Amino acid sequence: MTEIKPDPYDVCPTYESESFLLCLVAPEDDGDLSECYKDPVLRRSLTCDHWDCTYHFNFQSFDGWRDAYKKRRFTRFSVIDKRKERVIGSVEIFGGDGGILRMEVIEEYENKEYISELVKIADSFFDDFKAARIITRAIPEAVGRIAALTKNGYAPYPSRFENYYAKRSPDYDPYVNCPAYWGKRFYLRLVSPDDAFDLLKCYGDPEARKFFNSDNCNSDFYWSTEDDVRAYIEGWISAYKNGGFIRYSVIDRQINQVIGTIEIFGGKNGGLRDGHGILRIDVRSEYENEESLGELLVISDQFFYDFNSGKIITKAIPEAAARRNALAQNGYAPTRLGDGANREHYFMKESPR
Repeated sequence: MTEIKPDPYDVCPTYESESFLLCLVAPEDDGDLSECYKDPVLRRSLTCDHWDCTYHFNFQSFDGWRDAYKKRRFTRFSVIDKRKERVIGSVEIFGGDGGILRMEVIEEYENKEYISELVKIADSFFDDFKAARIITRAIPEAVGRIAALTKNGYAPYPSRFENYYAKRSPDYDPYVNCPAYWGKRFYLRLVSPDDAFDLLKCYGDPEARKFFNSDNCNSDFYWSTEDDVRAYIEGWISAYKNGGFIRYSVIDRQINQVIGTIEIFGGKNGGLRDGHGILRIDVRSEYENEESLGELLVISDQFFYDFNSGKIITKAIPEAAARRNALAQNGYAPTRLGDGANREHYFMKESPR
């Protein structure tokens, strides 16, 4: 009989290894943690990428971590040295579909042996937090940390932020656990019927429609009612469930609205599974600018890794000047597709790996 594990935000798991015990950060840990976060080597490992981490600059109280757990945002564990019976740092797992791992320990433990122990413990997050893959950061100076990550199956990960490493779930399949993505301004997650209202502002926008790519699609994406949008979203979700392609909703985190969609089709983990990925980016006209499109293209670089794509191909017509500039700035070059190279206005980027 298969064991059904409780939701980790209802019953927080604890973890144990030869050297360490990991427990949900508790008020009685705050004194030790305050001392830990004075350590310059530990502070060097801090990262505020992906979201606001102002709490990293207040090391007297850690109520923010406990409050985040109650709100089901992330889980922060105290790392306890079992032999010395003291807190020597903390570990955080944020998200699930795209888990972000933070490991912050004092200098004595910042070496290959101890970091390897923590990384092995973090493998449990794949199952407990339903993570499709786990991403973590290691700066070049953290030689022991990088060695531990490499030893335990992590590989360099393309991201708008530098020095990231990732490991996939042992049974990784983006069509089972759909990965999500974060940028400075935008967040990508699987499209939902609840997005229809917001997406009508995109697909009902005549200026935005000029730049949509409907090649090989059974629709021109010109929709005038919320019901039209919702019906097509259902089709996208059906395609996802059948392993055809993935449509992501693009959320502007500054206004908490869905402002468009991104599709990735192909790659060895999707669609034709031929190693090529087809990228479609549909956004409201006010986001058809180099800054917004540039961030979305950088986020899309992660598809090389998550969908095993050797190349990503996308379309930008001559009138799409901002889009073409963003593509050029992000390593895309003009290419022709189809029999006899008769399809124009396509751009391609090779995998950076």
